[in-house]
Amino acid sequence: GRVKDLINRGGEKISAGEVETLVQEMPQVVEVAAVATPDPEVGERVCLFVRLGAGCSLSLEDIATALTARGLAAFKIPERLIILEDLPHTAVGKPDKKILRSLLDEAPRQR
Repeated sequence: GRVKDLINRGGEKISAGEVETLVQEMPQVVEVAAVATPDPEVGERVCLFVRLGAGCSLSLEDIATALTARGLAAFKIPERLIILEDLPHTAVGKPDKKILRSLLDEAPRQR
């Protein structure tokens, strides 16, 4: 559970919660979950699953610009974005990161 809320990118630990909190503040975002996506070069990278508000759009560039402006370190900037109509949830109502991780191979890469 909690161990997976830390993303290990090249030995640097990234708190999924920190990234989620900052992205959630973006007006286009209704709901967000950050998960680790495996990477052969750095171990793991940050992937965001996002549910957008009606009629909204969002790109990785938009996210990078917003997070950089908020002072987030460059190594914590998400490198993959998957937009879903609905995020799966656990019994207690939190985004189900186990299911989200299983979607990583199926989802097309969005930029």
